[in-house]
Amino acid sequence: MQFDNPIRFLARVFYQSRNQPKIGADVIRAIASDLGVDQLNTVEGRNINLNAGTVATVPQWISPPWFLTRTPESIDLEYKHAPKDHFSFSDFAKRATTVLARVAEDGNGKAKRMACIEEGLITRLDPEALEALGSRLINPPAALANPFEWDWRAATRREIQLEGGREALNVVVTLKRVQGQINTLDFDGIYVQSDCNTSGANAVDRFSKQGVEEFFAESSTWFSELGLGVTQLMGDA
Repeated sequence: MQFDNPIRFLARVFYQSRNQPKIGADVIRAIASDLGVDQLNTVEGRNINLNAGTVATVPQWISPPWFLTRTPESIDLEYKHAPKDHFSFSDFAKRATTVLARVAEDGNGKAKRMACIEEGLITRLDPEALEALGSRLINPPAALANPFEWDWRAATRREIQLEGGREALNVVVTLKRVQGQINTLDFDGIYVQSDCNTSGANAVDRFSKQGVEEFFAESSTWFSELGLGVTQLMGDA
């Protein structure tokens, strides 16, 4: 997706607690090399919000814009964009493939689920185009005509091949009209989140290093297709 202001990319591999990789010092040094940074600094005791409002204290290794986090349920690799930083999703997917496969190789067992997310803002649409897009996507009643904020979300499912087997892939896109500031400048635009994940309905530990590599290597193709679809959906965007 061609964002005016990219926000972040996230790659996540879910593990049962008994299979959770330890991520030792040697692995961290290798990952730093994979990411092209001198070192990843350890941050112990970072609090994060999990599902259902649960707060967990987790270890994290950082070298901005890269963040590697081990939560009680997953290993996360995140890239947070700085202003005017247009590091591409395809480049991120290559790094995620290498890093998360390395982590999987160091683990005690197989993963149960995987996900990839990208988020960004599109701010190049004029007010008339924004209003037309909202009217087309959500078709509001007369009492809510010309909304200045709205949410639109669609989810579908497709079949992919991983490790020689068939997997259900959830594909989710969220569009929101939002207003705010970027570097003290006011904006009125569209927040876009795209999410591709293996089905949570199957909790079997089934993804080895090979499956992790295949998933994230293919993710750049899925997100390229999603980007084209969202651009067509938005028309002038």
